[in-house]
Amino acid sequence: MRIVISGSSGLIGRAIVAELSQAGHEITRLVRGGPRADRPATFLDPLGDFLEPLRL
Repeated sequence: MRIVISGSSGLIGRAIVAELSQAGHEITRLVRGGPRADRPATFLDPLGDFLEPLRL
């Protein structure tokens, strides 16, 4: 299953991402800052960004 998660850089979010990834799900993380090399993510501008639907 493909799952989009916001808040994935926090304590609970990291645990959820780890559990879902281990279960075989494809995770897309939404972040306000740019993605880091160790945690690829989809950037979200909270001031009015429109996500590209095909990237989700």
